[in-house]
Amino acid sequence: MESHSSPLAEGEIPSIQKETQKDMQNRREFLGNAARLLGAAVIGKPACVLGAEMVEGPIRRNAAKRGATANTQDEIPSFVMEQAAETFQRLEEWRGDEETLLFPILTDVHTQDKETWRHIGWMVETDKIFHYDFMANLGDIGLNLGSPHSNANYSDQILKLTQEQMMRYKGPFIYAAGNHDWDGGEGRHLTSQNLHDTFQRYWTGKYKKYYHIVDGKVYGYYDIPKKNVRVIILNSQGTETIGEYYTYGNEQLEWLIGLLKETKPGTHLVLLSHYMPHWIGRWTSVENVVRPTCEILLHILQDFAERKKGAEQGIEWDFTEAQGILAGLFCGDSHANLQVRDHGVNYYITQGLGPVSPSSLLYGQKHADFDYQTTLCCDVIAIKPASRQVKSFRIGAGGKRMDMEFSYAEQEARPQADLLDITFAKSGAATDISPMVNRISKTGFPAAVFDNELGQYVYDGTRSEWGTAPDRYHYFDMQDKIWNQITDGFSLECYVRPSWSGEERPNSWCSILGYQQNGGFGMVVGSDGKWLFQPHIGGCYVNLKSDALTVKDRWTHLVATWNRESGKASLYVDGMLAAQTDCPGELKAPDTSFRRCFLGCDLRGADGAAEAAFRGQIATLRLYRDAFTPNEVAKLFETATGLPVVQVPRERQSVHEGTYNLLGQNVQSYQHGVYIHNGKKILVK
Repeated sequence: MESHSSPLAEGEIPSIQKETQKDMQNRREFLGNAARLLGAAVIGKPACVLGAEMVEGPIRRNAAKRGATANTQDEIPSFVMEQAAETFQRLEEWRGDEETLLFPILTDVHTQDKETWRHIGWMVETDKIFHYDFMANLGDIGLNLGSPHSNANYSDQILKLTQEQMMRYKGPFIYAAGNHDWDGGEGRHLTSQNLHDTFQRYWTGKYKKYYHIVDGKVYGYYDIPKKNVRVIILNSQGTETIGEYYTYGNEQLEWLIGLLKETKPGTHLVLLSHYMPHWIGRWTSVENVVRPTCEILLHILQDFAERKKGAEQGIEWDFTEAQGILAGLFCGDSHANLQVRDHGVNYYITQGLGPVSPSSLLYGQKHADFDYQTTLCCDVIAIKPASRQVKSFRIGAGGKRMDMEFSYAEQEARPQADLLDITFAKSGAATDISPMVNRISKTGFPAAVFDNELGQYVYDGTRSEWGTAPDRYHYFDMQDKIWNQITDGFSLECYVRPSWSGEERPNSWCSILGYQQNGGFGMVVGSDGKWLFQPHIGGCYVNLKSDALTVKDRWTHLVATWNRESGKASLYVDGMLAAQTDCPGELKAPDTSFRRCFLGCDLRGADGAAEAAFRGQIATLRLYRDAFTPNEVAKLFETATGLPVVQVPRERQSVHEGTYNLLGQNVQSYQHGVYIHNGKKILVK
């Protein structure tokens, strides 16, 4: 294997290969057209390009001061600052007077017979407006893509061009290696050491006190001076073997665990990586992608957020006394935008310059088409540590519609589902993660799909026929060790989305969780299309029915409670009391031959077969040994959906007319639903 050329000496500024005469002419024409279309004024400064004639621009002057080669690449098209100024205005309106951490992300440049590497310099120029705390490149420069019009030194040239653009920024320019930054083409292979020497070590001089990169690696951390923020740089190419990537090596994971544990109290953590290990990543479904340690990373972050301890594949961690505050994991690679919150962790993907076809977008990912010669594609991440708010602002491609906002505020701990807590995997398998660890069996091959709204896999029963006998389902045996803990009371939580074909609502009875054969209880949809909880108490089934009908293709949160001491059973729909009745007596268990509890259907009889299939999707099935109060149920709803339960006082009887008081302000509303009011989601009942 041919060796890679020696890394650049510290402080060396590489020369830029001169453009051909044809390239120069094409560029002059492009810059001239851009200037004529966009105008000469850029937030009060003269344009860098007027017509086809080159004039000195800010980066050209700065480059000259540093002794760098100054040629046409130094010119900054006028659209760069225009688009940045427009984005900066949105930022100012959002952040107000609150101290804000700012950093831009440029990722997936994918230079290959293109000049997309110029966007690095263009992003640097926007610092004159934003004054960033640091800059980030999340990999995939395109060193292994090669070019039919370049020589064997292609990767060397791109390394130098990229580094020069990064060096124009006087602060830390953080780099997270991508899978297209390793194999240099032409039989060469770039190592961690090559990339470390090229991109990382330059910032360990002036910023040595704050910037710590593992020697010879491309992962480490940067503590932002005078701010309680630690930026953790991960390497998702955890192996040096070509073709094996999207991994986080055990050595790196052990390092990360130690770093998370030692983080000082009150420190806000921002994690940067090329690859998104969460299932929202675009490439997670590709069979030949090796990701043996990605799920371990997810479990580490989730347990850190929830202050738990765990172990997997020989790696152990204990975060019960951890003090850091996790803002989120920010990644590139997918060439699209998406954000979800899962188990207390925010996962964020930012769009890069790399191509993507609409058919390749998964799980609600957003992508803005653009011409890289006339439009920037850069997300500026703004974080308010005091209020724990995050918002990304798009410069260029897609503009305001690509902005995304989320929070990493700690939520009040929800009660633990101590008797049953079902989760669904990509394969369709169901697992009980409660302390009971009930063994979940299956008939046929139940399916699961990823739901972008919830950020998790859910049971997919949309191919079942409403109320019929399903041919694939999950079930478990209701053992005495569970039943004996609910004889004085319990709570059942479900989060479901019913579905059916056509517009007419089905009139068949069906079961979400079924344990009803001469005893037991069940959460069902009645034959009239209304939510129904049926516990067998005092010698008969008690019917608690909601007034509201089921809504097609809408997630609905259901909680049923029974308290033997008070003699009351209750049904809550979306956090609000929907039905309640007195039902003194004992909860009757089904006969021993009917002890199977079914998920998404019910038991038909002694033959163990199923009936009453629920057509739709199920995200949550949880059983608790306590009968929750209305406030506790509201907290379950809020933690499941992220929406507060707001009692809206009515000035008139009809919900379709009147003025409502939302958060101290009067607003008009004409129907139930979820509303955005002053940036907050409100559920109007």
